[in-house]
Amino acid sequence: MILLIAYGNPLRQDDGAGLRLAERMAGRWQAMGAPVRHLAVQQLAPELALEIAVPDVTALVFVDTRAAAGLAGAVEITPLAPPDAATPSLGHHFQPGVLLAYAALLLEGRQAPPARLVTVPGVAFDHGEGLSQTASAAIEAALSGIDEPLLQLIDQLTRAVSAYSCMPVAVEASARSQHTTA
Repeated sequence: MILLIAYGNPLRQDDGAGLRLAERMAGRWQAMGAPVRHLAVQQLAPELALEIAVPDVTALVFVDTRAAAGLAGAVEITPLAPPDAATPSLGHHFQPGVLLAYAALLLEGRQAPPARLVTVPGVAFDHGEGLSQTASAAIEAALSGIDEPLLQLIDQLTRAVSAYSCMPVAVEASARSQHTTA
């Protein structure tokens, strides 16, 4: 299952852009038949480590808004890993990497799912529910294929999750027996 965690405040204009993009990403994954669980939160919290550590989670995607320097920008995708030394910041700036470090403590020897951070450029963060032209254009470009990386990520994770969830137990057992006889 793909765990999609979007965070932001929809009442602070572009701060809600990541939430909107995640809704559309989840819809696309579901239309492609991929198992996806979509969580929308105002900010990351340590309790989300429990969601990440669920055995069914095979891929993890965080979606947020980043402050853009200019009036244009693209959706960016960054691979994530836990930091070398997790700093347990519990405030507004709790980072996805620290959340991954917390989740690693709960995985009980299992490998952590691959994680990505998808960010939408934002320029307006005042009170209000509408998105700026910058954020809206970036979301549309990313989902229409103008900016190819997001569609590649969606396709890649869909195929990876489908392959993982369709792997019969007999194949896993066969692979183990081949490994021990070699």
